[in-house]
Amino acid sequence: MNEFVGSFVFWKKLGTIIEQHIPFANFSQVAFKNVGMFFEVLMNFIRIRFVVSTAK
Repeated sequence: MNEFVGSFVFWKKLGTIIEQHIPFANFSQVAFKNVGMFFEVLMNFIRIRFVVSTAK
């Protein structure tokens, strides 16, 4: 659970960094197009981390 919170904070920071470098309107357009793919990647990442943590 702690690792999940850590990765959430990481993604939030990453989002903030990206927003600072890309105009927000442009970023949100890209984000809405890729949000499905992003969640797919995120869920896979969480699933892998969960499997790794339970395998220990």
